[in-house]
Amino acid sequence: MARVCDACPDSVGVLSTGEHCAVALVTNRAEFLPPGYTFLDAVARLDGDWLSACIEVRNDWRVRT
Repeated sequence: MARVCDACPDSVGVLSTGEHCAVALVTNRAEFLPPGYTFLDAVARLDGDWLSACIEVRNDWRVRT
């Protein structure tokens, strides 16, 4: 999902609020955050398994890019 949104930013519009937060955190792109959200808001929204998954994907993302 993050790679698709990174390559085609227009596709981010169809995501849920949580998915917006996840994509923004993984790609490190503030424009993918929901309106009015900061990165800290996104972290608070994605506690637990979602946040852990974002960290794992982000670590992999850095290796591949």
